Amino acid sequence: MKQECLQQLGVRQYVGPLTVALQELDGTFKHVLQIEGTHAKADIVCHSKSRRQKKKKIPLCTGEEVDMDLSVME
Repeated sequence: MKQECLQQLGVRQYVGPLTVALQELDGTFKHVLQIEGTHAKADIVCHSKSRRQKKKKIPLCTGEEVDMDLSVME
């Protein structure tokens, strides 16, 4: 993540926790990243496990489920 340093009156760069929601095959997972400056880099662990199923219902953060064909994924 990179923040542009703008020299505008009243604009400050963000420092603190940032919550990121990722949609994975097993559902939506939230990750909290700590932002400490103009550049931040973080590794995010994947929670979804590898599946051999050809079709799977994926739960979304909205509460809906969608059918997804995983046969094209390796």
